[in-house]
Amino acid sequence: MFQLAIANFDNNLSLDYCLYFFMLNNLNFITITKKASNEVVDILTENVIGTPNKGMVYQQMTTKQKIQKIPNPFFVSLKKGNKVIGTCCFCKRESSSNLKPLISFYIRYFTIRNQYRIKAYTKPHKKSKNILKEEIQAILDGDFFELDLSSKFFHYAYVDTLNRRSAQLCEEFGFSKTHDFSTLFFSRLEPKRDHQVRRLSESEKPEMRNLLLKYYQNYSMFSFDNLLNDKDYFVIEDSEHGIVAGVEAKIDYWKIIEIPGIMGTLTFSILPYIPYLNRLFNRDYRFIKLEGIYVKSGFEHLLEKLFSSVLKINSINTAMTWADCSSPLYKTLKSIDLGILSKLKKEVNAQVICKFKNVESGEIERIREQHAYVSGTDLT
Repeated sequence: MFQLAIANFDNNLSLDYCLYFFMLNNLNFITITKKASNEVVDILTENVIGTPNKGMVYQQMTTKQKIQKIPNPFFVSLKKGNKVIGTCCFCKRESSSNLKPLISFYIRYFTIRNQYRIKAYTKPHKKSKNILKEEIQAILDGDFFELDLSSKFFHYAYVDTLNRRSAQLCEEFGFSKTHDFSTLFFSRLEPKRDHQVRRLSESEKPEMRNLLLKYYQNYSMFSFDNLLNDKDYFVIEDSEHGIVAGVEAKIDYWKIIEIPGIMGTLTFSILPYIPYLNRLFNRDYRFIKLEGIYVKSGFEHLLEKLFSSVLKINSINTAMTWADCSSPLYKTLKSIDLGILSKLKKEVNAQVICKFKNVESGEIERIREQHAYVSGTDLT
């Protein structure tokens, strides 16, 4: 049902066009700011994600609110004259690898105003293209991101496996695949709240932080940038073992524009008219985003009660989460009853891609061998 569209690189851009895009005005109008301008906000809130006739096409309707909450962003924007025509955000964060801190940049929101997308144009001269690549490489080398020349860090992004244009662009600039991950759905036609489920209190956050650090100690790219910042973390506590399960659960909202094929017909022409089933999906798709999942060994069965409870609390019937396909978290999620929606749709797989700078080969290998933590906030 869902075709995961890359959250960072526009699906409709060819490699040559991306280079041409950055070449406009010889890069003299690229700006890097720590705060999104009104024009940048407008571009991102109007952005339509997805490839027509191949996958789901949709708009993320909560982008404006999320932009204001991104910790330590660098907005790279391109102007033509006085108008911003494209933008990309590098989210600087301290992620973990074997519990050791490592600077990383999650790349998101790479988009261009619709009128500047693929159109007839003259291909850039080879010499100019090489100069352009050097300019882009300087950005990827961290020259503008408040780093020392010797700083070690890496960039990472999420890419649709079916989007060859994005893959080509990423490969061109030194990104390579490190992990595969999948989108998972949890749904209940009549969600129920369990009396054990409650919101995490402010005083319990240090404890929860330690539990999450230990749970994800063998995962790379884990950070608290999108966790424990609000009052949306829910837990189940056992009298003997303390907190045994937890999850960050936030409402999100997409405007679905197109789903191709039979699933599109089912979604838009049939499902809305079937009692009960029409609670699961419609064009104004509201869902719960599950992130920072924690469960103590032996209590995996409680995740169903926890997830169902957060649906009931928010009066919503479906939730989405993401997990590295090789991770224990993925296996745990697949072992529980995810509900009817997970049975109606085929899993959507995508890739984590990375580009490393000044990182030792041994550490790169460890990151590749570890499981990837995939953030739902980053993807939505």
